[in-house]
Amino acid sequence: MPGDAMSLSSIERTHIEKILRECGWRINGAGNTAERLGMHPNTLRFRMKKLGIVRARPSAPPPLRPPVVRSP
Repeated sequence: MPGDAMSLSSIERTHIEKILRECGWRINGAGNTAERLGMHPNTLRFRMKKLGIVRARPSAPPPLRPPVVRSP
């Protein structure tokens, strides 16, 4: 067996994450991930939990600076 072989769960995780990204992380609804993977949405949620797949939240944008008020 090659030393760089991936485990089945890591291959499954990589594939699910790829399809999730392509579908905009939609599990249900039009153009959803579950449908593309051929499984029920609840099954997909269970597998995501089992594999530790979570959507990374974008970092919060920097706080807005108050406008500079110049006196005449």
